[in-house]
Amino acid sequence: EKLRTHLFAKEVSAEELAQVEQAAREAMHWGSECLGLIRVPLYVNDTDEGADATGLPNFLRGHFHQGVVEELVYLLAQKEILPMNKLEIATVGAGLTLRYLLPDHLMSSQAQPEKQS
Repeated sequence: EKLRTHLFAKEVSAEELAQVEQAAREAMHWGSECLGLIRVPLYVNDTDEGADATGLPNFLRGHFHQGVVEELVYLLAQKEILPMNKLEIATVGAGLTLRYLLPDHLMSSQAQPEKQS
């Protein structure tokens, strides 16, 4: 049997997230059908490399199915959750190559200036 994994994301308020997390812990299937919710650390230090990497690079080095890692990096780039330069640092710090994870149309946005928040 082949393993199928997928990443799901939905924008919610902090209050809605707390409600979802509580409901998940109270669900009958908690711990048997799913492993729960995962909060992705979205911080990237400019010096995150190798074994000393923290935050997102360290998270990406975790034991995840490659498809989930690719979907997460795609989501972060496509929704502009992190600027491309931070995604580059994160993937390098995790031992990955960003240009192999993203389609060309997202890689070309790397040359655009960072989105101001």
